[in-house]
Amino acid sequence: MNRLFLGLLDQNFLSKLRLIAIPIALQNLINVGIKAADTVMLGLVGEVQLSAAAVANQLSFTYMIIIFCASA
Repeated sequence: MNRLFLGLLDQNFLSKLRLIAIPIALQNLINVGIKAADTVMLGLVGEVQLSAAAVANQLSFTYMIIIFCASA
């Protein structure tokens, strides 16, 4: 077997990965929930406001991807 693959099966590695992955997943879940609630509330106001929120969400997502790539 490949050394890299065997390293991924290591329980110590998996426990460290869970320690990092769970808070990141929760942060993204909260972020998506807030943006979804914002979109639902603005959908009741009007189309222009809803499209503005959609553009802002796209810019926010792009910024988050750039920051994530820069930190890696």
